Amino acid sequence: MTAVPERVAAPARLLRACRDVYLAAWDEGLAEAREGSAAHIDFGAVEAGPGGPWPDWLAPQTRTMAVTLVRQQADLCVSVGILMEAGEIFEPVYSLARSAFEFGARAFWLLEPDTTLRERCARGRLMELTSLYHLKDAARHRPDQIAAAGDIAALKTSWKALTTSVRGMFADLDLAEFGKWSVEGVRYESWTDVAGRWLERSGASVDGRWLYKHLSVRAHPQGLIATPGLGVGTEGQTIRSVSIDEIGRLAFVLLVPFWLSLNTITSYHGLASDAATALEGELREHFPSAFA
Repeated sequence: MTAVPERVAAPARLLRACRDVYLAAWDEGLAEAREGSAAHIDFGAVEAGPGGPWPDWLAPQTRTMAVTLVRQQADLCVSVGILMEAGEIFEPVYSLARSAFEFGARAFWLLEPDTTLRERCARGRLMELTSLYHLKDAARHRPDQIAAAGDIAALKTSWKALTTSVRGMFADLDLAEFGKWSVEGVRYESWTDVAGRWLERSGASVDGRWLYKHLSVRAHPQGLIATPGLGVGTEGQTIRSVSIDEIGRLAFVLLVPFWLSLNTITSYHGLASDAATALEGELREHFPSAFA
């Protein structure tokens, strides 16, 4: 186990605290739709599709998906903080970091400001369709096909029910080519595209598209040769190292997006969160360049 340098201790502590920050915001009423907020307007709106008026659960469920994604983002941040405090600061932390970033990016995508209620709900249905499609596709290759016949049949039934439901809510559902699916023209966007728009909108100086690609490379073993920390010795041998500065940057990459995600949720519900404000103060102290 590697000793934890003092300048890693503070970022690790902040990462460990992400779950506490989330739960404190929850206790403040994180998921309550305050009068005049985007959530309050969405939940009271009347929308319809070819099958008639939308069900009352649709807009709140889209919101709940985003809230849950940020909760999962917080838990992943905590996991990295635990590893950092234990001195385990090599490649596994990058897989966790990428996952945390993805959860935050999708939460932003679901509740992105300046999108309409129909766009937000279309994105939520696309997310569920994609998830169920992958579950159904993976089930086709299970080794226990006979024993799992009931589960596989249930997935097929669920797929039919979900697609029928979406077609009743929206005028156009295009599932002709996987990877190019759309609902009323709303596409299921790539992580890279969402990351780019997310950080650009936040005013970050870092290009979100580049950052996500960097995290993706670090999270895959086949990408090791393309990452920082690879050196070549005098006899041609390769050497890998991880610097404390890089670990500090990784904490920055995790903590600031978590704060942005939490603000997406609080803003949508009209919550002035003391927990989010306190986290911002900590981040300004340790990562002032994020607010320059």
